[in-house]
Amino acid sequence: MAVSVVAAAAGYGKTTALRGSHPDARWHRGLPTGGGDPCAALAGVVLEEARGGASQVVFDDLPPLPAGTVAAVSKIVEGTADVALASRWPGPRADVGPASLALTVDQVAALVPPSDAARIHAATAGWPVLVQLAAGNGEPLGSPDGAIAEYLAEEVLPSLPEPARRLLTHLGDLAPVGADLCASLGHPSSALRHLVRSGLLTTAGSPPSVPGGPPPCLRVVPVVAAVLASSPPRAKAAVFFDQHGPPVAAAREYLRGGDRSSCARVLATHGDSMLAAGAAEEVASLVAALPPRTPELWLLLGDAHRAAASLGAAERAYAASGLPATSPALAWRLGRIHYQRGDATAALTAFAAGQPASGPDAVQLAAWSANAHLLAGSAETALASARRAIALAADEPAAVALAHVSAALCLAATGDDAASEEHYGIAVPAAERAGDVVLLTRIFINKTFRLLRAARFEAALAAGRTCARYAAVAGQPSLQAIAACNEGDVLAMLGRFDEAVRCFETAIAGYHRTGSRRVAGAQLGLGEVYRRRGWREQARAAFEAAIRVATEAGNNHVLGPARNGLALVLLDDDPERAAAIAAPGTLADGWLALRAGDEERAAAVADERCAAARDDGDRVALADALELRGMLVTNQSVALRECHGIWAEAGAVVEAARLVVIMGRMPGSGPGERLRRLVAIERLREAGAVVAPEEPSADVLVRAFGRFEVLVRGEPMPARRWQSKKARDLLRILVARRGRPIPRDELCELLWPGATGAGHRLSVLLSILRGVLDDAGPALVADPASVALDVTRIRVDVEDFLAYVAQARRLVDTGDLAEARALLATIDRHHTGEEAFGDEPYAAWAAGLREEARAAQLRMLRMSVQVTDNVDAAAGLLLRLLDHDPYDETAHRGLVRRLVAAGRHGEARRAFDRYVAAMRSIGVRPPDETLLSGSSRFSGTSRRTPPRP
Repeated sequence: MAVSVVAAAAGYGKTTALRGSHPDARWHRGLPTGGGDPCAALAGVVLEEARGGASQVVFDDLPPLPAGTVAAVSKIVEGTADVALASRWPGPRADVGPASLALTVDQVAALVPPSDAARIHAATAGWPVLVQLAAGNGEPLGSPDGAIAEYLAEEVLPSLPEPARRLLTHLGDLAPVGADLCASLGHPSSALRHLVRSGLLTTAGSPPSVPGGPPPCLRVVPVVAAVLASSPPRAKAAVFFDQHGPPVAAAREYLRGGDRSSCARVLATHGDSMLAAGAAEEVASLVAALPPRTPELWLLLGDAHRAAASLGAAERAYAASGLPATSPALAWRLGRIHYQRGDATAALTAFAAGQPASGPDAVQLAAWSANAHLLAGSAETALASARRAIALAADEPAAVALAHVSAALCLAATGDDAASEEHYGIAVPAAERAGDVVLLTRIFINKTFRLLRAARFEAALAAGRTCARYAAVAGQPSLQAIAACNEGDVLAMLGRFDEAVRCFETAIAGYHRTGSRRVAGAQLGLGEVYRRRGWREQARAAFEAAIRVATEAGNNHVLGPARNGLALVLLDDDPERAAAIAAPGTLADGWLALRAGDEERAAAVADERCAAARDDGDRVALADALELRGMLVTNQSVALRECHGIWAEAGAVVEAARLVVIMGRMPGSGPGERLRRLVAIERLREAGAVVAPEEPSADVLVRAFGRFEVLVRGEPMPARRWQSKKARDLLRILVARRGRPIPRDELCELLWPGATGAGHRLSVLLSILRGVLDDAGPALVADPASVALDVTRIRVDVEDFLAYVAQARRLVDTGDLAEARALLATIDRHHTGEEAFGDEPYAAWAAGLREEARAAQLRMLRMSVQVTDNVDAAAGLLLRLLDHDPYDETAHRGLVRRLVAAGRHGEARRAFDRYVAAMRSIGVRPPDETLLSGSSRFSGTSRRTPPRP
């Protein structure tokens, strides 16, 4: 029981939120009548409502309350009821405020045309009533005579204290707003706090807060600023921002105030740091408003366009600078454009044109040359260039960070992860000191990739989402696309294929908008998603698109993996083309050798790929290579288990399940492996992955549930192979004995009751049966005294079922309920529910196994009830139990209790009546009706069995 405070301006949806969080509340509007002390009045009503049985009390639309009122009320009513106090007059405490009440972009999209959602959310900051007013009429947002202006004038502004109202009109569209700015404009900090708590000042629309990034931008809700149409003191604000930052706000306010020279000065001085902080679009618009421009401003304009992925506009701005292509300042910029397009050849040509230099341009030239060499596949050359960048960087934080990131990338490409981490350790704090969120985004992009290669998928997903937040702050479409690709790679390995596809489609759309050839990398990732999912045609299309673009751009970093992926996809459908595409020594080359029967070549490739993966620390590549090695007869079990271990430890549920399916199909797999295979198939289907068709098994399968049948390689044994019905009867009897020896005399009596001298006939039947079972090897164990069936050499569906149920029992007993639940569901789906030897219902020799199977089925159902929390599933299982045994008191009680607990009292009453009738029919005292109240002391167990502690 607690007191909570909900405070925000009118129209923020306080009442709606409270209706949802306090559905059973006694509702009061305003302070209780009678005057007097507000604390005593509020507490008195709460105590009275609590005495009347109320557990929730809401006071809506409260006036301003004296200081200490909430604390005093909390103390008085403690332990009586949940109390909510809602007001448009915010005090120092608010448990729920405007930030919690505002609508998200997705929620806005449910109220307005989706194409308008982002614009309306940005203008209203998600203020619910303003969103509704914007959606309900066609007037321009911010019209001083519109519905929004009228609402603000009638409902919002009158609730503001005079100091807060003065500050609101004085601020207008200035941003970011802080206490120091307000003080410089002559306003008290209390007015600022009131506007923030009311929701008139908001950080909605700001990029997420990240270490090293700019703080959230506090500003007046844009549509409110537009409606007020005030004229803030631009010149004074510009000087403040010029002195205290951020410089982008200083440049903006200088320009708005007509001081273009000061705007140009700020841009020339701080332009690079503005871009590093993610303000590319605003920098571009500011520079564009400043003709004529110096060469430095033309370069800054080009940088801003490049950061915003307007690469054509960037090239035109660079050309307008008038600098020669040999200028280091221009060379590295032109090279970056080609690099951003994914064209390694053109990038290296542009970098090479730059004359030797020193200072920041030299660092940029060396660092980006390293990145381009890496893109072209020349890791050693790249590393030399990166080390040159480090030597040139001196102590300037931004240059130090850039150079060390390039070195870290190069070292990771050569497999030296430890050295790579050292360079990242230098780069991260330097980038944070420089406020370079662009570089920090690149660092997290690379961190995600490293974790992905190490098969640390959950950590990689967390890093990828951190990277996405940095990319949102950086505001650069190219980085956002790369971050989306990395996240897609991780999601694909986690088996979340639909989410992965959306990530890659987002990246591809972004690359297409900017005309970047880096789309090849996104197409490669999409192809891998489809390949691992088993969707071969879509994988083929994506790989072919990646190969086409990567070939044009000279992007060997993408070209090799794309060709390997395409060859793997074509292995079954077009092996000749796969052989033409696969490069020697690649994984695809090894699989082609294996398919051609060249195990020696396949083994050599597998060993080579394993060694390369170990050297690179690439556990994903290692697992893929181990799978190839595991398909070789000599290494099969060990390599496949190691491969499965990598995937299972990494959380790659689909890859792990696929390996379980493969291992479960291996000759000699036992019931445990076959059960795990069935569960794995279910997991693959749940993930939307294609399950490879079952290959005909060389095993002999005996079906004893229902109609007796023997299958070899998936096909029923033809009648002519049996030669005699007695041979089938002999196999039935041996199956029923579950591998236990049976004396020959007993067999003869069962097959030919009362006959004498049947030993020769039995020998003939054994000879026939050996011929039937010869595909499974010596499955018959016979000596002069007895005969037995070796059930380890053939598969018997009843034996499998009994083993499966026993495995589930072990899991339940050890507390592994999630795994037990999955196993039991799989067993149930694949079990026909028929009786063992259903076509021999009266055969005495079948009774023992039939009863064992029936008891196992009941155990399966009881365990399934035990591990499920779903009422409908449990009720269905209990009803099935009662179909098998209408007098099972535990099942009857469990069904009634589950239905009562779920509030399904009509069904519970009918189940209780069936229970009573069943007990009376066998002369057992019927249950007490207290069971229907949920208060039975037996907790669903039989009356003869004490409840478990």
